[in-house]
Amino acid sequence: MALTKLWIRVFKDESYNQEILPGFFALLNPSEYSLSRSNNWERNQSVGSPQPEHSYVGGEPDQLSMSLLFDGTGAAGYVGPVDGLSGKFLDLMKYQGDAHEPYFLKICWGTLVFPGVLKSATVNYTLFNQGGLPLRAKIDASFEQVVPASDTMAEADPSSPDLTHVWEVRDGDRLDHISWKIYGRPDYWCEIARVNGLGSSRGLESGQQLTLPPLELSGRAV
Repeated sequence: MALTKLWIRVFKDESYNQEILPGFFALLNPSEYSLSRSNNWERNQSVGSPQPEHSYVGGEPDQLSMSLLFDGTGAAGYVGPVDGLSGKFLDLMKYQGDAHEPYFLKICWGTLVFPGVLKSATVNYTLFNQGGLPLRAKIDASFEQVVPASDTMAEADPSSPDLTHVWEVRDGDRLDHISWKIYGRPDYWCEIARVNGLGSSRGLESGQQLTLPPLELSGRAV
């Protein structure tokens, strides 16, 4: 079975549709990589409360970190200075004048497919020839995930019935119809009416703003 080299594909923008460079193949595969994920939470301490209340702000982009070794001694099949190879790697951070931003990347190796940008890279040269040219380099690289906005919205599912929505009434709207569209059942209209101080399912005015509560507030199961 042939050895699969880590491959960094290069794209013009975050849609990842237009591949603009041949990409970058690692001279030696990393011995390890690390993925990290984090969320943002706010803590609000109410007067007289023994514990702060936590509210979810949002998720941070995933982070990918790895070290890549460039060896020009012949041990990896390549002989010669490695500053050109490390320079090509650093070029992945190069600013695109027409796009006004650096390249977008996909790091591919085995089951790993990580879309994002090269956030930072540090090159350490550790071996030199008689002319002072580097024969070995180690690059510590950090990538930050960037996904298309359409994918982010699809994953977040903003139409979820577990979220609060604001509905602008259009001609012909009725609470039971709105309930069906959002919650998948018409009989939730009475909860919408209660939250908005309405007495019936009809008589809505075009342009009226309705608050559609998450299902969990009613204590009723869907």
